[in-house]
Amino acid sequence: MKKFITCLSILGLLTISGCFESEEEVTLNPDGSGKMKIEAILQIGALSVAMGQESDPQHELTRSVRQILENSEGVTAWSDVSWQLRPDGKADFAATAYFDDINQLNIENIGIIGIRAQQTPDGKLKITLGEPKNQDKQARADGSATEPIEGINLDAKVAQAKQQYQQSSAMMRPILASMSESITLRPPGKVLQASKELTRNPDGSAQFQIDGNAIMARMDALMQDDQRIVAMIRSGRDPLDAPLDKPLTLLVQLSEQPQFDYQREVVAAQKSFKPVQQKLGIIPTVTQPQNLSGGSAVSLQNVRIGGVRLIYEADMESGIRPFNYDKGYSVAVLADITGSVIGIQNGRLETALSSRDENLLPEQDWSRTIHFPTLSEDKRQVMFELNMSLPAEPTAHLKTVGGYLECLIANGTDEVDLGFKSLQAGQLGSRFDATIKSIKKEKNFMDETQFVLEMEVKLAHDTIRSWKFVDANGKTIAIDHQGSSWYDNTTHMNFAAKGPYPTDARIVLEVYQDAQKLRLPFELENYTLTGLPGRNVDLADDAGRIEQQ
Repeated sequence: MKKFITCLSILGLLTISGCFESEEEVTLNPDGSGKMKIEAILQIGALSVAMGQESDPQHELTRSVRQILENSEGVTAWSDVSWQLRPDGKADFAATAYFDDINQLNIENIGIIGIRAQQTPDGKLKITLGEPKNQDKQARADGSATEPIEGINLDAKVAQAKQQYQQSSAMMRPILASMSESITLRPPGKVLQASKELTRNPDGSAQFQIDGNAIMARMDALMQDDQRIVAMIRSGRDPLDAPLDKPLTLLVQLSEQPQFDYQREVVAAQKSFKPVQQKLGIIPTVTQPQNLSGGSAVSLQNVRIGGVRLIYEADMESGIRPFNYDKGYSVAVLADITGSVIGIQNGRLETALSSRDENLLPEQDWSRTIHFPTLSEDKRQVMFELNMSLPAEPTAHLKTVGGYLECLIANGTDEVDLGFKSLQAGQLGSRFDATIKSIKKEKNFMDETQFVLEMEVKLAHDTIRSWKFVDANGKTIAIDHQGSSWYDNTTHMNFAAKGPYPTDARIVLEVYQDAQKLRLPFELENYTLTGLPGRNVDLADDAGRIEQQ
């Protein structure tokens, strides 16, 4: 669920995830825990079609479902997960998500209406629909204006926001025409007050519906409100973020009893989800390592800035882009790793404040994601880049920057025979959906004849430690690994042999067991823009310190 709607985020939601219709039923307990029953219609392969690429509907559906289940935040357990292709090219998806805290819940690519709950001073519960769910830590929760940040041209920012909206809205209107969402909320007690836009049902629940045409009408009106745009800029939020009109609220007199036994249902859900997890190749995300033997706790230590990149001026249309980058500020961060990891997959920048308390988080969500972190060969160090906005005041420094990296941990390894009946093109293995895509006779760069075998396995690349080819007598065959490529939970591997492959040979992978994802938090405090540690320093101080070194 997305708390606020942005022009580009809606477009990405509908073209990449393909979620056009969704119904959510939320049952909330007095302590904020609960469950969300989801029924959605997904447009499979929409992005591939838009780009003129061929798409395997079943593969696209599996990938979409895996993304929902893996990338959703605040979910303690999943149950009753199902998905199925439809004759019209779309797909039905259903699931129930359990959560400890409704305020932390963010279902990936499903719905755009956010829900928050907060207890009032007199002990009642205020439930809000339409508020942002994953609001930036430094953004104002009430959206009210703060004092203008020195150096920002508000008129130019307002004009830029309106121009961006006009450019994206023309593309969004036909796509949003078929979008709809319905939320049914079962509150944890008697409803005392409710917004008139909410439908009150006889069973005590409340319902809200919205469609794409209504969203665009509200966005059109909101983007004509210059005062609102200025207020959002001052509070450090994207001017294209717009609530579903004003937030809708329920005031509830809390019941003394929960609506259902949360712990009992969560335990049952976690147990029933394991076959789905194995079928989709999902690696579970944990807050603490589970079922792992030995080893010290995994953490990031000695986090520091190793390099910086500042781009003050860039023009995409003219092709003038220093270092081939757009305007902005990036830092390369280095950190030592304690404990044992098998890989670092990605991460996220969550907080970025300048010494003037200016929000430096990039506007687009994609830019806040940490892509392609680099792990050292001994897996004891990691390097990753953080992209931020340039501070309006050039003498400002970094007050605090923080987020997390997502690492993979495991409990030893196991050798697995992929189960090919014979090593021939087109053969399917019995493990990990292994497939021999092709075997080709060709010349290498030294004009030597070689036989190249291309294989695909449904495994995350980081979970594969090693490989070997074994003949019928159990002896290892000399084979060259020519490289691997991977995407999502699929790995392609190319091998080369000097002669034909024995058809009765076996391919054995050494695979990490009980792989789990673990989030490692990081934080940087009081750094100059040039990456030097220090407090209350400016660019002049940087220059002096660099000269001394």
